[in-house]
Amino acid sequence: MNKSAIQKYAIGARNELIDKVALKAFEYGVSKDEIIDANADSVNGKILTSKEKTQRQELINKVTELGFDETIEEVAYTWFNRFIALRFMEVNNYLPTRIRVFTNENNEYKPEILKEALNLEFDDLDKQYIFNCIQENKDDELYKYLLIAQCNDMGKYLPGMFTKISDYKALLFPDNLLRPDSVIGRLISDIDEDSWLDQVQIIGWLYQFYNTEPKDKVYARKKGTKLSKEDIPAVTQLFTPDWIVHYMVENSLGRIFINKRQNEGVFADGRGEDEMSFDEIEEKRISNEKYIADTMGWKYFLPEAKQEKEVRQQLNEINKQIASKDIQDIKIIDPCMGSGHILVYVFDVLMQIYEANGWPQRDAAVSILENNIYGLDIDKRAYQLAYFSIMMKARSYNRRILTLGLKPNIYEIVESNNEYRTYFDGGELSKEIQDEVLSILNEMHDAKEFGSLITTESHPYDDIINKLKNTDFSLFNDLVMDNLLPLIECAKVLSMKFDVTVTNPPYMGNKGMSNQLYKFATNKYADSKIDLFAMFISRCGELCSENGYYALITPPSVLFLSSFRKLRENIIKNKTIYSLLHMGRGIFGIDFGSTSFVIKNGVTENFNGKYFRLHERNFQYIEIDDIEKIFAIPTVW
Repeated sequence: MNKSAIQKYAIGARNELIDKVALKAFEYGVSKDEIIDANADSVNGKILTSKEKTQRQELINKVTELGFDETIEEVAYTWFNRFIALRFMEVNNYLPTRIRVFTNENNEYKPEILKEALNLEFDDLDKQYIFNCIQENKDDELYKYLLIAQCNDMGKYLPGMFTKISDYKALLFPDNLLRPDSVIGRLISDIDEDSWLDQVQIIGWLYQFYNTEPKDKVYARKKGTKLSKEDIPAVTQLFTPDWIVHYMVENSLGRIFINKRQNEGVFADGRGEDEMSFDEIEEKRISNEKYIADTMGWKYFLPEAKQEKEVRQQLNEINKQIASKDIQDIKIIDPCMGSGHILVYVFDVLMQIYEANGWPQRDAAVSILENNIYGLDIDKRAYQLAYFSIMMKARSYNRRILTLGLKPNIYEIVESNNEYRTYFDGGELSKEIQDEVLSILNEMHDAKEFGSLITTESHPYDDIINKLKNTDFSLFNDLVMDNLLPLIECAKVLSMKFDVTVTNPPYMGNKGMSNQLYKFATNKYADSKIDLFAMFISRCGELCSENGYYALITPPSVLFLSSFRKLRENIIKNKTIYSLLHMGRGIFGIDFGSTSFVIKNGVTENFNGKYFRLHERNFQYIEIDDIEKIFAIPTVW
């Protein structure tokens, strides 16, 4: 995968799409400086159809609500997301029609969909219009029509990515897309086809690189400038290197699987524990963990350090509880999922565990979507791409998965700052349910600012969700289903406990926090308020069930700075550190160090963890069984 080519393309595509979308808006009398009469029948010499008038009015309303630049940005990234999603699907032959949208079978920018236009069976397709375009050689006009139709048809299979478009976004669809130097033409020529084959992580790289210039603009502001909630996604998104993702997932979710296997008490050589001394058992346990990890292909799994007898007895009791859980009951969340990179690997590891338990891949893929994986993010774009990535991973294991109407437990965090109370008018919700909903709305206020740091209370979520789905809200039905219901579902996830929490949290010091976010941090995360990443260390512990595991990658300052002393003391006192990697600069391709760790949510007295110092140049490591030795600076403690 040529990341330089991907970066160059993503940055260029964003600028081109913004320019082309803004130009289309100008053609319809909408610009940053002026909006021509909203009721006009013609604009710039163009007579408007009734449909165009409606779309133009929707555009004007959106510009009034969000601002011109924000609206253009939204439309640009909507089409960017859809173009890269369609490209991934056509290369991997995942499109339901099996007809390529951008290329022919030789990967030339000669869209097969144009050749097959009259044979397409999309809903509401105007065959006469298609025939006329063909007769009049209006290829660009036809291609634009077919692309929008293709995207709307995909909404039947991937509604979280392809919501139906007939409004101002369709009005602002760029022109001249069949040119080789267009944003689609360069998508084909600049990024080689092999980069898309079975590599859904390309979606994450495109997302991060697309945000390059917005991030640079924020960083170019005067030092100390407070960041708004709209700034946070672009500034805090970093694509986690594969090997760190593997380390975190294999040593948390993978640890649960290996503990379950170890609990069976039979080792690779066939002997049981009753035939061995304690020292032999410990040595064999370590050897057995390596053996199981090797058979699963988990290169970054770290076998547990040798423990004392009393510690092993504690661990055995804990592992008995874990062993009683069925694989369908193990729940994993990434509370800052970005484009879903970590969750995609979680899916692969879960699939291995299901197969080890005798499940066929197609059934396991369904169960993983329905039962195991959860994800949250404040950024709508990230949510869409994470949803798409997870569904594509499921599709790689089950060819029919897109036809089953499954909805993964992946959510954009939405806030209740809008007026949701009016949605109840005309409905038949009981006062009890209304009061519960209003309580949830209060808890989800400013959720776009606080993200998954919010903790929601225990509510009868399933009853509320069922009631919302089965109540007639008259004129507000669509608003309830599209806005209120996802908010309630998101609040439910924020109230849950998980067996595994794994994430690359946002990094942002308190000097960049808005006054509102800083006040929230001070009140709720007093021991970790200095930085968002530190607050997420605390929050991941809250999300974890007792004896669950949480894994993060953060800056190494958490290990040594006095500002994080109380956070460290809390971890040492109340948690169990299984392993910790202390890495040098350059992990993210930028000049700061990092550390990654796996923590068990609960105390195991006198547990020996593992500390690895990965030096900047030779990447040798030092292993220390007593994890507390990493905090060796007396003045800090």
